[in-house]
Amino acid sequence: MRGRGKDLSVRVLIALSAASFGLTVLTMCGESMAQDSNLSTDKVYNRLQFEKSPYLLQHAANPVDWYPWGPEAFEKARKENRPIFLS
Repeated sequence: MRGRGKDLSVRVLIALSAASFGLTVLTMCGESMAQDSNLSTDKVYNRLQFEKSPYLLQHAANPVDWYPWGPEAFEKARKENRPIFLS
């Protein structure tokens, strides 16, 4: 009978160790994900932030290199031999 009690104690100890390790890993993953989500809240603004139009200003934080309609947009399209996307 003594052997059975010892086996049970070892199994319980192993189970508790595994659970503790699992919780530690999950906690570390959660902290890492929280740090990553904090980085994404910093907004980067494109050149539309300097425009007066409410429509253009609402797109100033888009992750797109928008240009307002004008000579700068035409020159860039000409240099890169690309069409102008009009939105």
